[in-house]
Amino acid sequence: MKEQKNKLIGIIIITHYNFGKELFSVVEEIIGVQEKVEVISLFCNDNLDTAREKLKKAKEKVCGQKGALVFVDMFGGTPCNACFPFIQEDKLEIISGVNLPMLLKTFSLRSNMELSLLVKEICRKGKESIIDTKNVFLERLNKK
Repeated sequence: MKEQKNKLIGIIIITHYNFGKELFSVVEEIIGVQEKVEVISLFCNDNLDTAREKLKKAKEKVCGQKGALVFVDMFGGTPCNACFPFIQEDKLEIISGVNLPMLLKTFSLRSNMELSLLVKEICRKGKESIIDTKNVFLERLNKK
């Protein structure tokens, strides 16, 4: 089991309030319990130093030989800015704009894909999952 853990890319989700926690709850509901994951919720009283300390501790817990992937909710927010001291680390990647399809794809691929390739795939999946739903439904209705 420990050998399997070492083959997993670690995951950190850091967001405003409980957004990340709730997203991860849905992930586990759909695909089951996950290992090497830390979820950090930042609240109004958490400053940038507090956020960075939480991120550092989470990174130490999940970053193994395959590295770790950090998801943040939005570019430029405190969760994202907390990552700045870590941007030059080789085995750590950071993606903003986390959503459910990205997380589901991440957990399905993280054991058999290199970190740099996983980042590309996850960014593609995130962009692909943003859809003008009303327009798609209207197009389908018009085809009938």
